Amino acid sequence: MDLSEASFSETLWLASLALPYLLFMVHNRFSSLWLTTVRAVVSVVCGWAVVVAYARAALALSKAQASSAAALLQINDGDGAKLGFAATLGWVLPSVIVGGAWAARSLLLRCASRPRPNKSLERTREG
Repeated sequence: MDLSEASFSETLWLASLALPYLLFMVHNRFSSLWLTTVRAVVSVVCGWAVVVAYARAALALSKAQASSAAALLQINDGDGAKLGFAATLGWVLPSVIVGGAWAARSLLLRCASRPRPNKSLERTREG
């Protein structure tokens, strides 16, 4: 695998990690639960599509590196499971990313909006 093939594969993998998060979080005000849920579903579907694209690109790169017809036949016979796995379970990683981002934001917002006691009034009562 030369440098351009490796960088293409790594770029797709990083996109499959970053795209769901960016689609979900950028310009999301979390004001409406319905709208936030729709954004989450769209983000997971786009992340799933990138995971499937990554699996197809990895298969194409493997086929391009096949040195003989026997090696190409072995790739064609054995790599269907990778595409099937990506198509069936490719939604899991984007779901974890989006769900984690949603949970982290709601927990941070809850901690930040918790009322804190005002200690300045206690000092004025003592004197």
